[in-house]
Amino acid sequence: GGGGQAASGGAGAGRGKRFNALGALRLDRAVRGLSTYFSDKAHRGSVRDVFVRLAQMAMLLNLERAEDVAELWGPAAGAEGMTWRLTATEVRRVLALRVEFDAAKVKALQL
Repeated sequence: GGGGQAASGGAGAGRGKRFNALGALRLDRAVRGLSTYFSDKAHRGSVRDVFVRLAQMAMLLNLERAEDVAELWGPAAGAEGMTWRLTATEVRRVLALRVEFDAAKVKALQL
């Protein structure tokens, strides 16, 4: 079986699967592995660019708490903040996929 890493979407799940912490970690590893594999095969950086959005999604799913996104997004991220390829709406949608995250808190995030 899936070992509880991804749960079937229930009420408010939106699309597809929802993730628990272990599932999010496995997704992150898979994205990194695929990115490295295809970058090595292509011998150019453009392939890595294709994976940026997916890598950002995996990173969001790996947060301890949904509220921790404030450390990565906007003014709180500071000068070392990354360039986001996801919109605020997409960030909320991704965070809503984590079964441990409270949907009301995700919706209320100031992004």
